[in-house]
Amino acid sequence: ELVYGGGRAIGMSDYRSLLTERGIPAFPHDYPDTRAGVSVIRQVGREAEEREMRRPPQKRINYKELGIEHPFVPDFGALCHGPSSPTASLPNVIRDPLLLHQLAQGSLSQEFDSHLVTVSITCLLRGVVITGSPICALPDPPPQPTTGQGPVYPGDYPVAGYVTSGRYRLSQGRGAGIGVVLAGAYRTSRTLLVRKTTSKQFRYVSVELLIP
Repeated sequence: ELVYGGGRAIGMSDYRSLLTERGIPAFPHDYPDTRAGVSVIRQVGREAEEREMRRPPQKRINYKELGIEHPFVPDFGALCHGPSSPTASLPNVIRDPLLLHQLAQGSLSQEFDSHLVTVSITCLLRGVVITGSPICALPDPPPQPTTGQGPVYPGDYPVAGYVTSGRYRLSQGRGAGIGVVLAGAYRTSRTLLVRKTTSKQFRYVSVELLIP
């Protein structure tokens, strides 16, 4: 009856795209602190790695040269617990609205700086936000933005988070998405850097805290 009345049936991928377009996290892709989220992120990573390995060796991307340590499955646990943490460890993501409001006001205790928070990401200049891309903190002092471009790797740009859902947002006419970043990085600056795992080019993005 709904379709007969003009409704349109969509799949789960379409539903996720609609949520990302509106800046709303989609479960489980944007919830890396859940077992369901870890499962789907690893599945997507395995499929991407299998596609890459089917390419001829001379055509494969040299991720080591690009400085990408985790090209297929982002290591969320290492952001919170350090590089020596087990790969299977779940990251600490702040979900409490009270703590998120304190972070937005700048009054959250620094003991939560190693926890992750969910943010909405918007490209300030050119570029598209791609799922799985690392989000990096700006150096001090930060480089000045130029028209359409950001800095280029190598450089002192520590990883502060990852994009969990990225696309070209039609309502804004620019790249945008959802991701998780360290609370400490969000406290320091609302402007961060994003780059594809296949590129040396960074893009400037603004991040906005998502409070349920």
